Amino acid sequence: MNIEDITGQKTFLIDEVLGKYEVRDSKRCKSLLVKINIDGSFIVCKNPNVSLPTVITTITRMRKRIIASREKQAKKPRPQKRIFTPDSHYIIGGFTLEMRPIKESAIYQYFTCGNTFVVCYPAYLDPTSKDVQDFARQAISVLVKNVAPAILRARLEYWAYRLGLQYTEVVIRSMKTRWGSCSSKGRICLNSTLILLPSELIDLVIVHELCHLMEFNHSKHFHELVDQALGGKESQYREALKRHDIEI
Repeated sequence: MNIEDITGQKTFLIDEVLGKYEVRDSKRCKSLLVKINIDGSFIVCKNPNVSLPTVITTITRMRKRIIASREKQAKKPRPQKRIFTPDSHYIIGGFTLEMRPIKESAIYQYFTCGNTFVVCYPAYLDPTSKDVQDFARQAISVLVKNVAPAILRARLEYWAYRLGLQYTEVVIRSMKTRWGSCSSKGRICLNSTLILLPSELIDLVIVHELCHLMEFNHSKHFHELVDQALGGKESQYREALKRHDIEI
């Protein structure tokens, strides 16, 4: 049985075998595309002209293929979760992260000192413990939110000028499943967490989204455009990007 649940602009369907999935309209799709997420959930992207009954029929027919894709996805190596310790060497938007155990105090705190972002935690706690890591991520999220927009906007402007392209709008925000996106109207959205990545991977994502202004798909020609802009290193950078967790 399929149950349609429309919440705002999002549409969800429930397949009796595969479970709940989201359906999104995308002008990039010529027909219908199924995207399997790392956690096994999946999203159906369809051309606006494709009806929901057609989606339901297609997904029912594709059940075995989707299950096989889920199993294959489950065997892939997962991005390495970031662990912040006194031995970490992270540069976040020009700030060097310092995890500092405090013996005299049992409180948590964070602050900037010059070009250093200091995260303090009680010395009696293991820095890899959930409490310390949760606080560190919360603190780093604040820093990322404050410094990411200026850094990513500047990098986007640099590459847009270099490639001779023009976007209509840019949005910098936290995202859980994407590093970036580009709409058919030229609106580019970048994940603020990008600033935790090496500079060449930030450039990969930005160039990827900008190239959609020329080629609004993921065709062979599109990847050739990206590869040319990155000096023939697109594949190398894409493999490296897979090893990084999207979330802080």
